[in-house]
Amino acid sequence: MNKFWEEDLPVGYYDKILTKGLKNKKGIQANWHNITFINVKNKMGSEKKHLDYACGPGTFIGNYILNDSVGLDISVNQIDFAKQKYSKHGKFFCISDIDLKSYNGHFQTITVIGLLEYLDTREATELLETLYKLLSDDGKIILTTPNYGVVMRILEFLSHKIGRVDYSSEHKNKYTEKKLMRFLSKSKFTDIKTKKILNLGIVFSFFSIKFGCKVVDRISTFNGYRRGLLFLIELQK
Repeated sequence: MNKFWEEDLPVGYYDKILTKGLKNKKGIQANWHNITFINVKNKMGSEKKHLDYACGPGTFIGNYILNDSVGLDISVNQIDFAKQKYSKHGKFFCISDIDLKSYNGHFQTITVIGLLEYLDTREATELLETLYKLLSDDGKIILTTPNYGVVMRILEFLSHKIGRVDYSSEHKNKYTEKKLMRFLSKSKFTDIKTKKILNLGIVFSFFSIKFGCKVVDRISTFNGYRRGLLFLIELQK
């Protein structure tokens, strides 16, 4: 495992950002995660057998999911944080400590929030093959990854300059729409749906989480989710 995820990234880093932002009712980075989680949750339906792959500190399961979910991550530190804070909301395991084959065909929904950009093409292909096996016959995967147009590249550059953590060196793939669809079309999934969420309306979250959500929603509705900073992808088995 890359040293960055276990040693350089502070334990519970993103969870603390979201928690503080929601408490203070403002914050661009907090609302970025909040809106992402809300959109993913809205795509899940009522399925109870849910896996959050690369769950980090357990923030999505702990704050947005009512199911008895399973969270997996490569980081021992992040999983320990999730167990301590969110054990009532789900079960959390390090990937190295679980036999994934024992879960083949088990999960109705698998979420993968913000991982693809950190995998090279071979790793991403192997991931989809593994997750395909874990899905039930009618299961689906919901993924997010940044839409690397000009605006996203600028925002990311500014974020790394201003923010506490610079993870730009960890990126292995920067997907455009064409590149993303080319990659997904080679998978076993034939029912593929994508839309773009989040937009520059997120900057209004500096003043208010609620106001930022409203502006982002208005802009997305106006453009029919054809433009946005983040891809939201559904892969139906």
